[in-house]
Amino acid sequence: MPNMHPIVAGATLVQAVANADGDLSDDEAGATNEWLYYNVGISGARPYIDQVFENKREYLIKHGVDSYNQKLEEDAFAVLNSEPLEYRQMVICFARHVARADWSFD
Repeated sequence: MPNMHPIVAGATLVQAVANADGDLSDDEAGATNEWLYYNVGISGARPYIDQVFENKREYLIKHGVDSYNQKLEEDAFAVLNSEPLEYRQMVICFARHVARADWSFD
C-alpha cells in the first residue's frame, strides 16, 4: 500500500478527471479544488495541494515521463480501495462534478 493520505489520493483522482480531456479549464480547476475545500477547508488545503504536487514530482522521477501518471493513479486507487464505501462514493461524486464543470447546458 502506498504511503498516501486518502485526501491526497482523492485529489489525485479528481485531478485526473480534470486532466482527461487535455484542457484544464478554470471551471474544472475550481471544481477540483472544491474536493480539498470540502475535506479540510480553504485555509487547510495548502499542505494537501503541496503533497499532490510532491507526489507527482516523486513519481515522475521514479517512474519516468511515460508512466508516472498511470502509476500515481493506480496507487491512489489502491489507497481509496482501503477506505470506507461512503468515502469512495464521495470521491466519485466530486469526480463527476469536475467532469461536468465545463459542460454547457444552454
